[in-house]
Amino acid sequence: MRTLDQQTGHRELPGEKVIVSLLNADNRDEYLATYKTASTFAAIYEKSEDVWEHMHQYFGTDKDFAVRYLILEKDIRTPCGFLNYENQGGNPALDIAIAPAYRQKGYGFDAARTLCRYLLSQDDLEKIIWNVLPSNIASVRIAEKLGGKQIPWPDMISEAFDAAFGDTPELEDLPSTITYAITQIEK
Repeated sequence: MRTLDQQTGHRELPGEKVIVSLLNADNRDEYLATYKTASTFAAIYEKSEDVWEHMHQYFGTDKDFAVRYLILEKDIRTPCGFLNYENQGGNPALDIAIAPAYRQKGYGFDAARTLCRYLLSQDDLEKIIWNVLPSNIASVRIAEKLGGKQIPWPDMISEAFDAAFGDTPELEDLPSTITYAITQIEK
């Protein structure tokens, strides 16, 4: 699957409230600052500069398999979140986070809808994968509002921990993810 600029020559997708901007040299610092504060792992990054430094150096390199976007509030172009995807089973799997000050204002839904519309407009794409922890009510609502239907899918958390640490009994109580498939976005 080609990235936004490879297909259209553009680096931005306009939504109603946001602009979804492909990670590039011009917005990398804004992306990193937003990622550090909006990510599920923000508390870990704040406590461990080593962990943050490792992640910080990884983003946007040849080793980074994610396609990364900065979400900008449309009117004043202020960074308000990020949206990424990686290929899972031939389909993009989305990861989104909105900075605390911008939550519950529709920015996450608008950004996700904007990117999903773009991705689903590609001829070779059948569905978009949306993995979510059941406790993340905002993400569950976005997936469902986008028309996502729950599907059986490997649990991303247990797979990641198994890959990193092997099959260890101490990790049996990890939270499980649920997965939605998004196949079309209404206009």
